[in-house]
Amino acid sequence: MWLGVTVASQRNLKEGRVLACGHRYVKIATGQQRRMIGKCYVRGNDLTFDSLDEWQTDNYERCNPGFDMEIEGMCNLGISGGLTETDVFLGATGSFSWKGGNL
Repeated sequence: MWLGVTVASQRNLKEGRVLACGHRYVKIATGQQRRMIGKCYVRGNDLTFDSLDEWQTDNYERCNPGFDMEIEGMCNLGISGGLTETDVFLGATGSFSWKGGNL
């Protein structure tokens, strides 16, 4: 999956979080088609999982593997991304026929 292509941290916040993404995460779509949609994970700065933190329980699979490359079937989510104090932002270079997008 190549986890670690994008890594970001809220190191300046006491209760900060860490973001790690693998843009080559693959899901199998209909007809055994492989869709490289990407996936990201958020954990606490100490790398522990907190089931009460909605940022950590979100699965960060924003791209629909049911589509082909003209929409989101090969979006490569997480090839870029970061954290602000209030949001997670993720780049998807393969969306919309390789024009990319922010999710």
